[in-house]
Amino acid sequence: MFRYDLHTHSRASHDCKTSYADLIAMTRRRGLAGIALTDHDTMDGYVALRDMWPADMHLIPGCERTLFDGVHIIGLFLRETLRSETACDVIEEIHAQGGIVYLPHPFREYSGLLGAAAKHSPADQQWAAEHCDIIEVYNRKCTADENQRAREFCDQLGKNFAGGSDAHRALEIGYGVTEFAERLSPTAFTSLAAFGLAEEQAAAQTAHRDKHRKTGPRDLARTLLRNSGLLKPARALRNRWLEKQQPTLIQYR
Repeated sequence: MFRYDLHTHSRASHDCKTSYADLIAMTRRRGLAGIALTDHDTMDGYVALRDMWPADMHLIPGCERTLFDGVHIIGLFLRETLRSETACDVIEEIHAQGGIVYLPHPFREYSGLLGAAAKHSPADQQWAAEHCDIIEVYNRKCTADENQRAREFCDQLGKNFAGGSDAHRALEIGYGVTEFAERLSPTAFTSLAAFGLAEEQAAAQTAHRDKHRKTGPRDLARTLLRNSGLLKPARALRNRWLEKQQPTLIQYR
């Protein structure tokens, strides 16, 4: 089986500082067959990384395009950076390059094609959903409800599915993965299973018990660390520890 994280970012993205060396190291540490590098509105990271990338792992050229209303659509197996401003146009642009249209976090409020902030017409939203190739049914940065709605939407359309980490830090690579029977290609991308963090599901199941609490142990600890000036060092130590751990994943699809 081949496991991929199809939604990752590098320092070429405006909101990410992950180095190329750390991308390589973490992909190997997580035991992945490969990743798709999907930086925001650029493929500069892929160009910089491809000559460094180990031959025994797969690096897929991608781009997460930000459209006129803030909606994101990802193209995989691209030759050039995406330039279009609407969902319909960018999907046609991806397919014209021989690429795969990957619909990330479709119900995320501020950047999903079907999110509350989207300004595409219902007809364009429907067309785009029907012409995408893969729908992201698990995104590490989405709420449990947003992921659940994505899974139900994927079922309605009968599309291929994926889990992605949306990693903006090296340690997050592999927090969402998709399993395939064969090495991914523009013509072979039928998914077998999508995996996400088990901790995410546990948190969703217990969230109702905490929603009315003003503060909890984590809030108090964070306040004490912040007041003592130790919050940043504590986070750095935590991140170094997490980088060495294998994430506990469960099957979402």
